[in-house]
Amino acid sequence: SFRKALRQSFGRLPLLPAGLRHMLPTAAERGFAAADVPLVTAQSGDSAPPRRFSFAIVQAKLSRCATPFVAGAQAAGRCSSRCSLKRRTACCLVLTPVISLALALTLALAVLPLCVQMFMDAATISLVNCSLGPADATGIDVAIALRLDNGGPVAATIRAFDAVLHTQADGAEAGAEIGRLSFPTLPMAASAPTLLSTTSRLRVSSAAAFRAATAPLLRGEASEWVVRGEATVQVLGRSVRVRLRKRLRMPATRMEEMRATDVSIERGDNATGVLTVASRVSFFSRSSLELVQMGALRVHAYYDAGANDPAVPAAERRARAGRLSSSSVRVGTVLLPNYELRAGYNELEEQIHFDQSLGVEAQEAIGHFFGRWLSGYEQTLLCVGPVGNEAAFLDNISVTTTEVLGVPTPLFTGGLMAEEHTVRGWDVTTGASCDTFQQQTGRCVKGAVVYGKAPGRRSLLFRD
Repeated sequence: SFRKALRQSFGRLPLLPAGLRHMLPTAAERGFAAADVPLVTAQSGDSAPPRRFSFAIVQAKLSRCATPFVAGAQAAGRCSSRCSLKRRTACCLVLTPVISLALALTLALAVLPLCVQMFMDAATISLVNCSLGPADATGIDVAIALRLDNGGPVAATIRAFDAVLHTQADGAEAGAEIGRLSFPTLPMAASAPTLLSTTSRLRVSSAAAFRAATAPLLRGEASEWVVRGEATVQVLGRSVRVRLRKRLRMPATRMEEMRATDVSIERGDNATGVLTVASRVSFFSRSSLELVQMGALRVHAYYDAGANDPAVPAAERRARAGRLSSSSVRVGTVLLPNYELRAGYNELEEQIHFDQSLGVEAQEAIGHFFGRWLSGYEQTLLCVGPVGNEAAFLDNISVTTTEVLGVPTPLFTGGLMAEEHTVRGWDVTTGASCDTFQQQTGRCVKGAVVYGKAPGRRSLLFRD
């Protein structure tokens, strides 16, 4: 294909000075010598016969090309057919470099763009790290560092250009368009890896395509995006237009070991049926892809009462409660006021709003959750979202599980049983001991004394 493109480039030589075209062999000269080396060989299906190139043909062409120059020199009396060897040599020394330079320029004009495109096609790009955020209704900021390998043996500069990101598509060059990203002018080192860093903005074209591209990453699955565009490359003092078609492997970005600790009841609203719980959530991320300055995010919380039964083993509980199923009941909304996902250890504040107005199933599930939490059992909440975000393309791209730890100490820490409590009793209004023989009905209460402490900063009322 390279030889075919080269032949097509030589076929356009009439656009150049006529003298240069004489450098190519004519039909009569194609069989000039049996030992000629093929310059361009014919491909299957080509109508043009192969052209051959040899030193003999070059000599003949140089003589033909030099004729006008020699004629001019003869007219001026500087050169003639009978001139001395010294003058004839001087003419050749002047004409030969000029013609050779013209031939070199012609080859450069025809071959250089093909070589630059060839090296660009062979180059590979890989992601070093990437940060996404903040986001708004139209797009999301991107700070990205790429590594370019196999860029070619000559240093070059890629001028500023716009690239289009696509999803990966089986059996096709690219899938749906995700958005457009602007790159600044980027230098390329010769015969060495090149690190390219830039901060730009991804203008999202399709919310559905963005979700399809990012959802697998947040599930812990690596995927490929396709980068396409056209750019101008400055190389050897020339500007060459090239096409970019690259696959960029995006790393998985999974929140591992996500746990909610320091859970405490903040407030309840009988009018709305919402009970607000505050906690601190922590997790790890091993990915080079980060989400930063995302602002407040909300996700829906689901609870599977059967999977969270204390009799179910922990591994089975996480597997069953960690997927959305018919037994998953939505119990409220989780608010993350300042959400970020960075490489390494992360710790965030969150609020869980349990909403009893979601129905009878929600009320029963919320009751199970708090009963098991107060009993000290670890449970699994399923979070799906974000939801209601200003950047609509971020909605419903993540499904994560959060392990909610039970209260760290027993709710009731001790008790006391003595004659004062079991025989005489005490007055519930004053706390004074009752008389053994003169019990006042409705005021003297008998039974053991139990000591306990309510978790968090709110009081609890026990009944039944």
